[in-house]
Parts: sequence; C-alpha cells; structure tokens
Amino acid sequence: MSAISGPTCTTVTETQGVIEKAPDYSKAYLYLSGELGEKGRLDEAMSAFRKGVELAGGGSSPWRTIEAWIDARAGRREKALRAVNELQKSAQKTFLDYYLLAQIYGVLGDRDTAFQCLEKAYQEHTYWMVYLRADPHMDSLRSDPRFDEFVKRMKLS
Repeated sequence: MSAISGPTCTTVTETQGVIEKAPDYSKAYLYLSGELGEKGRLDEAMSAFRKGVELAGGGSSPWRTIEAWIDARAGRREKALRAVNELQKSAQKTFLDYYLLAQIYGVLGDRDTAFQCLEKAYQEHTYWMVYLRADPHMDSLRSDPRFDEFVKRMKLS
C-alpha cells in the first residue's frame, strides 16, 4: 500500500486494465504513475501523472506530491525541492500530508527532514501512517533506527 501507488498492491497491468475500462478515471493515472515510478520507468510515470492531472482539471496538493516524488526519483532534486517548497507555502490554505513529503525527502536522501515530516504526520494522525511498515515508498528510510521507532510507536510491529 502506498499513497503514491494506490489502495492495494496493484500491478501496472492491473491499473492499465482499469484505465482501459474507465479511461477518464484520473486517479487510475495517479496510481499508475506511482507504480511506474517504483519500477524506474520515470518518463512513463511522468506521462501518466500529466494525463491524470489533465483529467482531474488541475494539480491539487496530492497530485503535486506525486510530481515531486517522480522528479526526486529521476534525480531532478532542485525541481522536486521547488515543488515541496510550493506545497509547504500552500499548506496554510489547504491540507498538506506530511507523510507524502517524507516519501519525497526519503528519495532525496534527506533522512532528517523525512523523519521530521513523519513526526508531523504522526502528530496529525495522517491516514497513511498505518501503512508505514509496508509502504515501498519508505524503503529508503527502513535502515535508519528511527524507522523502527516509528513502527513500534504505532504498534505496527
């Protein structure tokens, strides 16, 4: 489970099947972009992301976090950080899920900031925290002892 790749452990093929049946379902493209990104197919991930944004009528905060995550995975650090900064500025007006920011900072290798974001997500009772232990987008943080502390604190072990 991942905030980026969807509500279940779906595959690219399964999500493409959903898109074939419901080509205007914008969230399917969001999930597809995460699944492709996990597989390192970053150009395809960005294309799926853009199609999803187009169908959704614009990029809201969750969509922007997906874009920043893909940019981070693709090594476009400055672009990813600019998007994160914009998201944080808009957080005064709209909800910002710090769990998603933790995923981005984890990919960028900024573990301290990733764990600060996880702490904020924990304090805000962010929905996605229940998937922390299984979320593949948190793999970059698993070797850090603070990750196990979070898992224990949440009684997910």
